[in-house]
Amino acid sequence: VGNDEGLSIEVDSAGNSYIMGRTNGDISGEGIVQSYSYFLAKYDTNGGRIWIHQFGNTSDQLTKLAVDSNGNSYIVGSKWKTIPGSSRATLDPIIYSYNSAGVQLGVTNIVTANSDGATAATVDSANNLYLTGWIEYPRSHPSGAYDTWVRKYNSSGTLLWSQEFNYLGWDKPAAITINKKNSEVIVAGNASIYPFVFRMSPATGTMLNSATGTAYRDYLAVDTEDRKSVG
Repeated sequence: VGNDEGLSIEVDSAGNSYIMGRTNGDISGEGIVQSYSYFLAKYDTNGGRIWIHQFGNTSDQLTKLAVDSNGNSYIVGSKWKTIPGSSRATLDPIIYSYNSAGVQLGVTNIVTANSDGATAATVDSANNLYLTGWIEYPRSHPSGAYDTWVRKYNSSGTLLWSQEFNYLGWDKPAAITINKKNSEVIVAGNASIYPFVFRMSPATGTMLNSATGTAYRDYLAVDTEDRKSVG
């Protein structure tokens, strides 16, 4: 028993629910007790728990969960690392993968020279995985700024493309989804104090168009059925 916090929820094609969260107790009964770790639980359509597992540790900052049509789960976020020869700690994106039976398939650390992290993920009808996140101190912008990156992986975990955008500076993407009619990739978030949304080609990751709010409290929503972005 501990303090538990749900962070992300998804439903698979069979109606099973998957919940990812954080705990400082042994919520799974696997004997894992740390200042905090993460859990992934699967529930059937009647609310009965099928399985639950704990993973990760205090060096992780996990944010989102995505589930494909086969019931494979992908938990994304960031992991702290210490730069060799330096006392400075930075972040790298990380992906935890589980199959439909709750068996961990792997842990993918995306190691880069900069500090960056994954903030959202989604899958398409072919079970390709799309990630978005932020990167700090990119070469294309003054120190202290953040750019948006988007990556696409196939169902085998092979990177198909990676794109980075210097949008408005201080970018923080918050969500990514797939257009149901034309498979375009849609990313939304905030740049400085303004919300943004842009559409990308699923084949190459090329940006197709974008929209930006004009005031601090503007918002943008995405209608994935007919390609419209509204604010």
